[in-house]
Amino acid sequence: MKAPALSLALAGWLALASPVRAEIVLLQPGPEGIDSSPYSFVPSQPRGNRETNYAFVAEDENGFDHSFETFLRFDLPPDLLGPGEAVGHAVLWVYFAFSESIFGGGGNGPGELWCHEVLESWSESSLNWNNKPDYGPAFDGQTGIDRFGLLWCDVTQLVAGWASGLRPNHGVALSNPTDRLLGFYSTDAPADVVDPNFRPALAIETVPLEEADADGDGVLDVEDDCTLDADPDQRDTDQDGYGNLCDPDLDGDGWVAAADFVRFRAAFQSSLGEPRFDPDADFDGDGAVGPSDFSLLRARYQASPGPSGHACAGSAPCP
Repeated sequence: MKAPALSLALAGWLALASPVRAEIVLLQPGPEGIDSSPYSFVPSQPRGNRETNYAFVAEDENGFDHSFETFLRFDLPPDLLGPGEAVGHAVLWVYFAFSESIFGGGGNGPGELWCHEVLESWSESSLNWNNKPDYGPAFDGQTGIDRFGLLWCDVTQLVAGWASGLRPNHGVALSNPTDRLLGFYSTDAPADVVDPNFRPALAIETVPLEEADADGDGVLDVEDDCTLDADPDQRDTDQDGYGNLCDPDLDGDGWVAAADFVRFRAAFQSSLGEPRFDPDADFDGDGAVGPSDFSLLRARYQASPGPSGHACAGSAPCP
């Protein structure tokens, strides 16, 4: 079930994240999945057959709730991973294609899109606001959304869990805590009216197993949570007690934020020996600052570095 083609935008994103010998699978809801967008104002209404999905929170002048959320589930093909293969990267994307013009209202400030792991099973035919499943905290997202275009979340760790059977596949929920109406086309949008590239999609990059375990510890990078056990071989180039693999806090203020991204960007796509190379930004220790390091930074963005058995020794429990 390998994809015959990708949108240029999506292919470009994955090209930045692609190790050598990678293969890309593209899934879109339909035969491979389902999507729906329940509506708070009509809480018992299933909307699985609608051509549009939404995410925003809003009240009208009478105080009635008009919020939407979007739920998507992609059924992974049984032959996704061959022998000796692993999930290298995975990106879920939707296209912000329409806004307040549909409803005649909505905020004009910047919107946000957040992705959450859905924790319970659900059915496209019966999903509504009253019975929508629980979902976890946001694990990735985008802010400052003020124009139409491609929006995405890095879902590598989630998809790796689905593919390995370690996580049940209940899909992804999309939320937007602002009143800027984010509107997306659903899988039910007809192909003769809407470019299929505007539909939600899941792109999965599969790589040889050895390329998905940068530190060679037998645990895939997306599942390697910086064990608390001492590791004398772990690199700690800034000598702050956190190994590089768990330390995108480049300015050392205890929080991974915009300043760290700015420093990382200055060194991006540089290699050992080049003037721009920053050893602290080489999180995976491969001698270059590249896409895999960017994925590690994104995984801990707006969070603290670590954990580290050394940095937390003799003090409070590790974060």
